[in-house]
Amino acid sequence: MRRLPLVRWAFALGILLIVGGCAAILSQAYGVRPGEYDLQDVRTVMASMRDGVRLATDLYLPKTEGPFPAILIRTPYGKGSGQSVLAKIYAKRGYAVVVQDVRGRYDSEGEWDPFRNEGPDGADTVDWVRRQKWNNDVVGLFGMSYFGFTQWQAASYSEKSVQALTPTVTGSRIYDIIYRQGALSYLTAMGWGVANAGHRSNENIDFERLMNWEPPLMNAEQRFGRSIPFFKNWIKHDTFDAYWRPASSEGRWENVNAPVLMVGGWYDLFAGSMLADWKELNANGGRLARRESRLIMGPWAHSFNHKLQGVNFGSDADFLSFSKIYLEWFDAYLMGQGKVDLPRVRVFTTGINEWRNLGDWPPPNARVERWYLHSGGQAQRIGDGDLGRTKPGTEISDQFVHDPAQLVPTLGGALYPPIFAGPADVAKQGRREDVLVYTSKTFTEELEITGPIRAKIWFSASTPDVDIAVSLLDVDDDGAARILVDGIARARYRNGDRPAWLEPGKPTEIEVDLWGISHIVKKGHQLRVHVAASNFPRFAPNPCTADEVGAARQYEKARIKIFHDDERPSLLLLSVR
Repeated sequence: MRRLPLVRWAFALGILLIVGGCAAILSQAYGVRPGEYDLQDVRTVMASMRDGVRLATDLYLPKTEGPFPAILIRTPYGKGSGQSVLAKIYAKRGYAVVVQDVRGRYDSEGEWDPFRNEGPDGADTVDWVRRQKWNNDVVGLFGMSYFGFTQWQAASYSEKSVQALTPTVTGSRIYDIIYRQGALSYLTAMGWGVANAGHRSNENIDFERLMNWEPPLMNAEQRFGRSIPFFKNWIKHDTFDAYWRPASSEGRWENVNAPVLMVGGWYDLFAGSMLADWKELNANGGRLARRESRLIMGPWAHSFNHKLQGVNFGSDADFLSFSKIYLEWFDAYLMGQGKVDLPRVRVFTTGINEWRNLGDWPPPNARVERWYLHSGGQAQRIGDGDLGRTKPGTEISDQFVHDPAQLVPTLGGALYPPIFAGPADVAKQGRREDVLVYTSKTFTEELEITGPIRAKIWFSASTPDVDIAVSLLDVDDDGAARILVDGIARARYRNGDRPAWLEPGKPTEIEVDLWGISHIVKKGHQLRVHVAASNFPRFAPNPCTADEVGAARQYEKARIKIFHDDERPSLLLLSVR
């Protein structure tokens, strides 16, 4: 791994280049309404929140008679970076664009406590916008990642609904990004935390330091010479408790009653959250939101590059041509001009690299197939483990040793930062002694997997706690084994938020959520499953003890058995069409 200009590259430039800088091209090439107004001088004002804290807010207004519909963008990365170009593009189209530094960042007052103040502050800012004489009481929300999270918060905390949202590669419940079924998303949490520990962002992160693991986890920040109070809080609160609830829309979905354009990527760290939020919105959102919202899932990581890990998903996946939808969305729902012609759900099907229109997610016509793990007891060797639809009978379990000094290295997947994400070829991991491999027969016809994917694994361990990591791969006829989806689950939290320690040697079942995808397994290919107990540095290693994870200094080896017999079948639940 290497040193990267993390923040500017991943967020400000991403939004600027993808949406803002492309507007002129889009208007010419794709028939999008061009900007028609000159702009007033940009003004910076301080908007007061309910507790008296003032947030620095830039105003971009058309030089014509108002009032105007407003687009609100709230950012922790500096309102004057790429957002200024983006704001001017929308303002020239007749919008009042409001760009705000969130609490405690850049020119805003208050204490920086990521994610936890965005609900009240977002709702207060929406109310503040509506009180301004240049606004016509119509407000839309825009942005990706953290910007997208502020949209969910502002909408769910506001008593009066906004008129449109566009949450992109984001999630409404931040706990599910910092933790994956109890395992800390170390690469994301530590990398992002170091980059954003202070009042301003540190744009260069040395990822080599992240690779040099040394317990305890609570002291990880010391390797960067920085104090990161919120990172320590994340470590202390490893379950969804009162600390995390302010950074969630849970219990407030009925306040979201506007058309929502949700855009995510299969290889983005928020992919699972996008799918979960779609389900919540349609179950608990307002009537207008349920009727008018749309979900789009492309083959992207957090950077929207259509070329990942050596795989080119084709020009149809180029986000430049696709991104005009944001302009059309706001014109339709804030201006009342034109109509958005989108299916309810549109997904990019990898394998054949085509867009598919679906009636919903999960697809109503999908069925669940059970694919079982089999072996002769030597699945740590490629060729012994089998994956198929046949139920197991009497079979020998597989076993391996998890060694905290020899962690399975992260290769690809839906992770952050996006330069490491995507359908990486992980065939070489299957040659490790601590990775079990189960491979299907070669397909004689295509198989479409579209929908949620879960794994149910029966296992035992010699220690009170372990992680179970599962990856689903597509193996081509050249032997490349590329990640489709993956996941991890911490055994102590397999039954909920209260630790349930393992009894040494006792078989136990755990479910691993692999999120979902739309993919065609081609004729001549195979499906493969990897089962391991670590994925580092993407996830912090498990000490495999009953100690508090953040304070643990002693990390134990664990002898793990994976069962796949008639009484304890380990399997994948695949949504197929």
